[in-house]
Amino acid sequence: MSYIILTTIRSPNYTANSAVAHALQTLGYTGVIIVGLGVIGTAIYSIGLELVDQTDAWKVYDDALERVMNSEEVQKLVGIPMTGLADEGGRRGKSLSHHIVEDPTSGKTLLMKFYIKGAKSSGTVHVEMVQNKETSRWDYQLLLVDIAQHGGSKRVIVTDNRPIFTMSDPERRGWFGFGSARGIRRV
Repeated sequence: MSYIILTTIRSPNYTANSAVAHALQTLGYTGVIIVGLGVIGTAIYSIGLELVDQTDAWKVYDDALERVMNSEEVQKLVGIPMTGLADEGGRRGKSLSHHIVEDPTSGKTLLMKFYIKGAKSSGTVHVEMVQNKETSRWDYQLLLVDIAQHGGSKRVIVTDNRPIFTMSDPERRGWFGFGSARGIRRV
């Protein structure tokens, strides 16, 4: 029968103070690694959210561009073929300019601006969409194109679903009893 004898080998310089120092050093390295992993995870999460947000914005851009390109008045003024550009310079890799504004009365509103260029002229497309509170779907409120022309610009309204606020009879009277009979459209 053989017995294995386990003994602890201690170096002459290994003291309780050095053991504590070594443990604290290991703990410090572990803390740095955990913080580094947290920073990397946060960065990956933020980039992922930005990519998803940009993807939704590009879907809205594609749909709005299709609606603008199918408008006969825009085709007549801008010319065919038409090209959509995310920015005025025409760079393809740029992110799309859009903002989401939250209003307590109307909810979330998406505002977007992009450019079109055609054979005759160019223009700026303005998109305003409101999120439906029941379905969480984005609905067009306003889609218009400002087309550059000689001596100014012409505005073509492709879609206008802005609400019309009606006034009661006393409010309808303006100065000297004159006023609008159709109501006021929010601008």
